[in-house]
Amino acid sequence: MIVWLNGPFGGGKTTLAAGLRRALPGAVVADPEAVGDLLRSTLAGHALHPRDYQDLPLWRQLTGAFVAGLVRHMGGPVIAPMTVLNPRVRRGAVHPASRGRRFPPPRRAQRPGGTPGADHGQLGVPR
Repeated sequence: MIVWLNGPFGGGKTTLAAGLRRALPGAVVADPEAVGDLLRSTLAGHALHPRDYQDLPLWRQLTGAFVAGLVRHMGGPVIAPMTVLNPRVRRGAVHPASRGRRFPPPRRAQRPGGTPGADHGQLGVPR
């Protein structure tokens, strides 16, 4: 299972990811920003150094492979907290991670009491 936490900057994705990791047996947190940091440091000073690493097709490919590889390796839940605003980036990073796997469609997180939480992003977890 892949749980991709998408939401606004400072919205609590990392805090939620830590709580989910404790609540889901065998879960790990895979931060796609670590992939971006690797690319940023590798390309420092290079003409192809991006302003935003999410614009790099390579970041999207590596992130999808990173998350999907962890699922294959562990067999347990992988939680990825990352703000992804651009639909092209989401298609490039999130969708390849779940390619070939049968996951339910993403759901909106719910606030206590069952009201939709527009500021909580989408969770790819079953009901």
